[in-house]
Amino acid sequence: MTARRSSIGDELASARLDLVQRMEEARQTVEAVLSGLPRGAGEEAEALPGPLDPGTLPRREVEHLLHRHLDRFKQMVFNGGDSVELAVSGRRLKKVSRRLHEVSERFSSLARPIEALAGELSRHRPGHPESSYGRAAIALHVLGEWDAARPDAPSLESMAAIVDPLLEGLRRDGRLRLGLFVCCPVDFTHASGPEPERYLGLDMHGSVLSRLAPRLRSLFGDLERAGVELELRTIIGDTDEDDYIWRASPAPAGLDRAALDRRRDALVEVVAEYMAEPVGRAERPPRPRVIAREHNRAFRLSAIPVSARARAIYDAVLEAPQACFDERDVEAELDIMRGLWVPGGYYQGLPPPDPETLRRIVIHKLATYAMQGVVLHEQEPALLLVQCERPSGLREKMLNAGLRRLGLPPLSMVSYFELE
Repeated sequence: MTARRSSIGDELASARLDLVQRMEEARQTVEAVLSGLPRGAGEEAEALPGPLDPGTLPRREVEHLLHRHLDRFKQMVFNGGDSVELAVSGRRLKKVSRRLHEVSERFSSLARPIEALAGELSRHRPGHPESSYGRAAIALHVLGEWDAARPDAPSLESMAAIVDPLLEGLRRDGRLRLGLFVCCPVDFTHASGPEPERYLGLDMHGSVLSRLAPRLRSLFGDLERAGVELELRTIIGDTDEDDYIWRASPAPAGLDRAALDRRRDALVEVVAEYMAEPVGRAERPPRPRVIAREHNRAFRLSAIPVSARARAIYDAVLEAPQACFDERDVEAELDIMRGLWVPGGYYQGLPPPDPETLRRIVIHKLATYAMQGVVLHEQEPALLLVQCERPSGLREKMLNAGLRRLGLPPLSMVSYFELE
């Protein structure tokens, strides 16, 4: 198995930890020397700073320890016939000084591009608290490194679409707000049984999310290790059947809607628990499968009220799909949907639709995504969507179709998959 490449979040977290440790080591060394000097011969070492902001090097404090104290002490010890014996040996002073210098250089090299991007953000997006720019810059680096649809190095130009919602979330309460759609676990062989509502599963193991979990965990963990506070909105997409499958073909006979609603409610807790479930080797500290419970708020899409404006978008796409989508989009989605009825496919257990019915399903699906994009914008305009469906380009177009029609800005996204 190939070892995972260290991310900017991992590297910054490691360098920041080393820097804090070396600054503490230097401070204790300085205090030991000062305590052994005659009264009035030296000054107190400055206290260490509090938690370091991501991407910010405490240059003044490092310079103070290195040049005002450690270098001076070394000159006192290594001064020929005028050498002074201190409470700490010259060899120890050299070692402590070298360690602090090396780790500050390492941290500075990592922080330099982040500080440059923070400066760009400050110039091009004025009006936000100064601390927001450094945090936004490190978040952009982590997100840009993860985003498969953006192969270039993170920059203000390449990440322009996500800058404003990112800064807005940080301005509001210091947090990056992320959104994630989760597909429901399903088994449609139950649809023809005595309890059709049991097609909606309550076990996430083996689900679509289970296959995405490792890389999602990497993103959220990298952000956390880089010092970026985040809040995830996990949106359980439980309306597909009502919004497009059963609009074109009949729902199962005997479907108990109240029982289905109870299962939908139960699934919210199942998903949240699954995402927070500890995983990893026994000898290592446990980590959440996807994200810690305190950073995640799961809810079902079917519980969000749909505005008249969003519903009008749904109806408009049904009436004139060509106004938002071209025939290539329809054909691409038809190819995807055909594959979901094969043995082992997502819709195994439902009767395969004929070509005309499948086309109606696809048109309703395009309308559904256009409507959902508007609903998402209305719920949380500053949300950054972690888009995990493929093909990435088509899904992005589908979710933004309604917003474009309304003249609203598109949803901000980072993509799990490369553009196709």
